[in-house]
Amino acid sequence: MFFELLQVALGSRESLSHVPSAKEWEEMKVLCMKHAVPGVGFYAMRKLSEIGAACVPPREIIMELYALEMNMALSNAKQTEDVMKLTWLFEQDGFCSCLLKGCGLARMYPEGMQRMSGDIDIWVVPKGMENEPLQRRRREVLELCRRVVGRRDVFYHHTDLPLKGKEIEVHFTPSWMFAPWHNARLQRFFQEEWKNRRFVKVQDSFENAKTLQDGYYVPSLEMNAVYVLLHIYRHVFAEGVGLRQVVDYFYVLHQKGLDRERVISVLKSLGMVRFTSAVMWVMQEALGLERALMLCEPDERRGRMLLNEILLAGNFGKWDERLSGMNRNSLLSRMIENMHRNMRLVWHYPSEALCAPFWKIWQKAWQLCNDYTR
Repeated sequence: MFFELLQVALGSRESLSHVPSAKEWEEMKVLCMKHAVPGVGFYAMRKLSEIGAACVPPREIIMELYALEMNMALSNAKQTEDVMKLTWLFEQDGFCSCLLKGCGLARMYPEGMQRMSGDIDIWVVPKGMENEPLQRRRREVLELCRRVVGRRDVFYHHTDLPLKGKEIEVHFTPSWMFAPWHNARLQRFFQEEWKNRRFVKVQDSFENAKTLQDGYYVPSLEMNAVYVLLHIYRHVFAEGVGLRQVVDYFYVLHQKGLDRERVISVLKSLGMVRFTSAVMWVMQEALGLERALMLCEPDERRGRMLLNEILLAGNFGKWDERLSGMNRNSLLSRMIENMHRNMRLVWHYPSEALCAPFWKIWQKAWQLCNDYTR
């Protein structure tokens, strides 16, 4: 029933197969929360209420989700304002920026459907250094961040920039891959996107917009089609992934003008075709994605395994009962958790699973050698 509810929201079906009981409505509400898609669920409930009173959930559920939707709308508006401020501030210091995910993806959702926002991820590059190696660009961005907030932990692709209680990740590069040969190709792809300025300026408005130049940049459709899928991939190898990221990708694939041949060419070079085919099956099964919009043929075997991981883990793996009793703040517990996860994934995605422990050891050594930990 939960998948049917999502499909109603996304326009893949018109109604549910039967009128849910109060218990089924409660279970669907819980799953919406588990997968960080309460706005999608509430949008479906509004559509169903137009069909007839029998399809309306209990009043308590409606009121709970309505209150949450109002909060999400305020949060999304505030995040949009914060992103524009950040874009302007970086511009004043001689840096170009591009928003990753967040309100850039929320704009793809239909009017009236709220996407649950998270932290702000923003890719920052010093002006005139588009052709410079990642190490040099990272050094310049770090110098700016340290002037603002002092020393913070530095990772390969980002550092934190906490400002007035806001969670901001400043990216030196959008993402990474564990296998070094795939990571080299990925970084070339990102650098080409930046050098060729394949970004889109988003015009938004709020009361102070005129003083902040009213806008921010988001990736091209093709970069989003690679980056958002890679973000799901990264979460599968880390804490876990919920259906919010899969719904994001559903709307990415619905964008008109997307060059699918270029996207699949990049994904092939990154060794991600198997994972792409698994995601296509999950989107077909759970969200009702049409074959015509798929990047490749769906793979049921890998898709079932991926969907099982999604349903067990939930958003950021917070609901994964396999980790119950495990102290996730313990280094040993995290190592055991990562080992178990890699063992589950190694037969499906061997290069990433086998390279993961070596990459993590390398990053730790790199942090220590460069004094990148507090």
